[in-house]
Amino acid sequence: MAGSKPGPKPKPKPAPEVIPELEEEALHPLKQLSDRALEVWEEELPHLRKFLISRADVAVFSRYCECIARIEEMEEAAEDQPFTVAGAYGNIMKNPIFQMIENQDKLLASLAHKLGMTPTARKILKGQMKDAKPVELPSVPDEVARRRERLDKKARGH
Repeated sequence: MAGSKPGPKPKPKPAPEVIPELEEEALHPLKQLSDRALEVWEEELPHLRKFLISRADVAVFSRYCECIARIEEMEEAAEDQPFTVAGAYGNIMKNPIFQMIENQDKLLASLAHKLGMTPTARKILKGQMKDAKPVELPSVPDEVARRRERLDKKARGH
């Protein structure tokens, strides 16, 4: 509006102290994860130890791990594939596997952001977590170790 003076900026609301419940079962992976997704869980969980994660994050983190496993599988399948293929009417189109990989990449970026694994998300979390007390997260669940052992035996041909 012409001639009106802006008022004082409102003070930002203080961020709530975010200290999740960290019972031992809070970080167990979802049972339906594939073997490769469980390997990703084991590899990636230490990176999340910098952040406070709660039971609510387990589903998102599980989806993140499954997404990485799916991307790896699709990229392996796409290694010898052409980028373009003939469509149903003879038109040239993007090979559908590359579109599927692109869709999974977008999902992965979204999940990474939700988990605080992107620079923007970390900046937001840093502001919200500045007064939160650090906590030690429980170790990777035994289920991951059991599946890894089974995969190692399978790889050795036992």
